Amino acid sequence: MKRIICILAVAALVVGAPQKVVAQERGELSVRGGVGWYSTPDFIGALASGLGTMSGEDGTVHQSFVPLLNPNIGLYYGVNDWLSLGGSATLGYSTARRVFEGSGVVEKSVEVIYPSLIVAAQTKYYTEGKFSIYGTWGLGAMAFISEQLYDGSVESDFNVSIMADVYPLSFSYGGDLGGFLEVGWGSRGIVNIGVYKNF
Repeated sequence: MKRIICILAVAALVVGAPQKVVAQERGELSVRGGVGWYSTPDFIGALASGLGTMSGEDGTVHQSFVPLLNPNIGLYYGVNDWLSLGGSATLGYSTARRVFEGSGVVEKSVEVIYPSLIVAAQTKYYTEGKFSIYGTWGLGAMAFISEQLYDGSVESDFNVSIMADVYPLSFSYGGDLGGFLEVGWGSRGIVNIGVYKNF
């Protein structure tokens, strides 16, 4: 009986060892969902139209810019302990207005939606227990879908631009389920906060 148990134990080790190695080579899949603040187009829009007041022919004009938060979702595959490959999708939205302060008449109004798709790599710098420091580097495309009201007429426009994501200082905490904070420049905002789930 002992001999049969030993044979079964050795057989289990022989069969189980290759499966363990395959699992390590396969890595793990991570789904990440976040909300970012002030993406690259938001920042440019704020500079272009959110700098206060100016004098026009019909009096003082007030300029305003309102970016909404940028929801985003990412999918990454762990190649090894320090490198993951994948990408993210983001949806941004903002509005800008120029209003005559005296009459309250809107001189110009613009609404822009800018979805993006980014292919990216994550590089892990440091891990201690459940805490990690990493960076994300990506390149992709961002579409700009705008509708502009000017002098009583509405104009629509659509164009696509190259978008780069550079988030050199990012932090995560947790096991298979956890949270993250990314700081950098790109489609997701200068600060992006969210949760992840590993499979």
